[in-house]
Amino acid sequence: MSGVEGSAGTSARQKRALVRLYAPRYIGRMAKGWTFQSLIDAKMAVTAHCHNSACHHRQVLDLVKLGDRFGPDAPAMADDLIPKLKCAKCGSKRVGLIYTPDTTPNAYGKAKDGR
Repeated sequence: MSGVEGSAGTSARQKRALVRLYAPRYIGRMAKGWTFQSLIDAKMAVTAHCHNSACHHRQVLDLVKLGDRFGPDAPAMADDLIPKLKCAKCGSKRVGLIYTPDTTPNAYGKAKDGR
């Protein structure tokens, strides 16, 4: 097949073949979600924040310590972590998580900027 996937010239049969070819690999990776080790490897930061209107405390989670406690391959998605967390300041169980990728410039970004 030539051209871009999903282009106007792609037949329904070809689209179904693409879904059968690519979907299982994609779904397999995403079904597991993040683990503590995958977050550490990706240099992600996870910030917990309190939803209590009188508190609004925020704290960056120590992923290495959490990985040691629960295991490096333990799931680290929000639905897995939130039930285990409470605010360190007020004790509220109403917390949320923000996942932030590493934003430090890499070699490509430095070369592109000319610095």
